[in-house]
Amino acid sequence: MRYQVLIKLASLPVALFSLWQAFRYKDPLCYWQRFGYRLEKQQGKQPLWLHAASVGEVSAAIPLILAIMEKHPSLPIVITTFTPTGKQVAQKRLPDSVQHIYLPIDNNGPLKRFYKALNPQCGLIMETELWPNLFKMANKLSIPLFIINGRLSKRTLNTKPWIKRLYRTTLSYPQAILARSSQDKKHYIALGASPETTREIGNIKYGALQSLQTDAPQRLLQRPYVLAASTHNNEEKRITNIWKSLHTGKLLLVIVPRHPYRTTKIMEQLRQLTDKISVRSNNESIDEDTEIYLADTVGELMPFMAYAKFVVMGGSLVPVGGHNILEPAMLGKAIIFGPHMENFAEECKQFLANKAALQFNNEIELKNTLTYLLSSPDALIELGENAKKLVSQNTDILERYISAIEEYCPIS
Repeated sequence: MRYQVLIKLASLPVALFSLWQAFRYKDPLCYWQRFGYRLEKQQGKQPLWLHAASVGEVSAAIPLILAIMEKHPSLPIVITTFTPTGKQVAQKRLPDSVQHIYLPIDNNGPLKRFYKALNPQCGLIMETELWPNLFKMANKLSIPLFIINGRLSKRTLNTKPWIKRLYRTTLSYPQAILARSSQDKKHYIALGASPETTREIGNIKYGALQSLQTDAPQRLLQRPYVLAASTHNNEEKRITNIWKSLHTGKLLLVIVPRHPYRTTKIMEQLRQLTDKISVRSNNESIDEDTEIYLADTVGELMPFMAYAKFVVMGGSLVPVGGHNILEPAMLGKAIIFGPHMENFAEECKQFLANKAALQFNNEIELKNTLTYLLSSPDALIELGENAKKLVSQNTDILERYISAIEEYCPIS
């Protein structure tokens, strides 16, 4: 009851935020589809539906979608996201036959319209999207739902008692929970999921790595550089401040923010430190005096990773929980990350144990780590090789997921 009240109260803020996004991204569907309108009714065969919240989840899901399409070429597929940037990545990297829809707010009216139009044969929910009304209505309509690449943080386990009870009920609806690690499996069961239908399959993000072994992305910059990837608020300023205190020569610092819409705020902070900055979205060129390159675009993180000297993973210097370290690892890059990698705790543990990454705990350690790597080319090579070797051990992850999905949902 409390949740239903909160969702109704959230409708107005969501409407206003959706209007802002629709205006910003020139995409009216971002507003209408959040409330279950302007949905094209599916014709013919029932589609397979996959929900991926935003860019990271979409990127992880794309190899699975392509593998399913290869095995079931006549199967219609619909992908839903919350964000316009997620939609952009999906439309850029998936065939036109894959339809995109914005997932509605978790309210019964919009969800009824959504399910009536979509009519999926089953739904795959990426990672941590536990929406009570979405799950409950799917169960009522006999639509099998599955959580894939399921992950849960300790923060979720330690939430308020009434939210735990809500999660427990929500977790009774999926046909199966396919977790990315043994730790995540334990977390789901501790939160109330059935041990019989909760299985460890592995991290689906390894699936995105298979194409990286053969497909060399286009080189976007000619100057040598270090990459700060998927950065968050204040990380850009803190990393740049340390970078300017080092003897980097002509080495460039490239910053790819997690959320490109933050460009104005990032620039306000960085201009306090230097005016030798070029911004990619403004098509600004790089000359020999440029110190910082702000790559505030969508879908170009991988090409920037591919040719970086090494990668500083964002979301880890501030308490965000970190971001995916598997992609730079498959590219053979040395990786460093800060103390806040809770969302990838198991991967970090494996990487550190195998000398495949370095961790810093504060800005002093970050400066020392940068200094060490900038003066130690052999260390860069060793870290990169160890990282690539570690992730190469999971080349069958897509097959494992497809097999588990078909076990519970015979795709037709």
